[in-house]
Amino acid sequence: MKNLFLVGVISLISLSTFAQNVQKYVGSDRVTFGAKAGTTFATISQEDTKSITSFYVGGVVNILFSEVFTFQPGLTLVGKGFKKTTSSSLRMPSSGDILNVTSSFKASPWYLEIPMNAVFNFQAGAGKIFVGGGPYVDLALFGDYERTIKQTNTFTGSYSSKTKIDDIDFGEQGDMSSIDFGMNFLLGYQLKNGLSVNAGYGLGLTNNLTNNYENLSSKNKVFSLGLGFAF
Repeated sequence: MKNLFLVGVISLISLSTFAQNVQKYVGSDRVTFGAKAGTTFATISQEDTKSITSFYVGGVVNILFSEVFTFQPGLTLVGKGFKKTTSSSLRMPSSGDILNVTSSFKASPWYLEIPMNAVFNFQAGAGKIFVGGGPYVDLALFGDYERTIKQTNTFTGSYSSKTKIDDIDFGEQGDMSSIDFGMNFLLGYQLKNGLSVNAGYGLGLTNNLTNNYENLSSKNKVFSLGLGFAF
């Protein structure tokens, strides 16, 4: 939680400084600010993986070029990752009992995401529909692996479970890359009071595994739902 708080403070300061500089060049009447938060459903491009639920929180700067077009950079703390489960059955040589073994693996990396979206706005009813997209850069911050092994003896009914949690090593000598690149797509509806509901999809374009896994490729895929507020 200390890491999350520190990243949040640094992100807010950085975004605020950027916004103030933008206002000097384009005028304060053409720059607005926004906050957003929501839930992520994240997985990767490998087969037999399932999504995990996490969250995101961040801020954006809306640079208005016209009533229709807005350039929207921002900073977002976002949780990504995946989980994978395998099952097998073993016959014990000594007793002949069947042992069912379930192994689960969950990766939960956290990133500071820098999206740079082009957003198009269309008046609709009491507000406006917005749709857009653009590239993003992810800077890996921290994360962990969670490994769980469950064993059940089908004859005796005995059960055991063991869980181990390790930190993710980022960087060239680690398991996951410290930088990720991709594309964001977003769709939502904003009321005139600034409140909005939105959905998004983030598609990683680069392999987030290091050269330690030469024969594997893993790209982030994230679907998100959330609320935002412009002020």
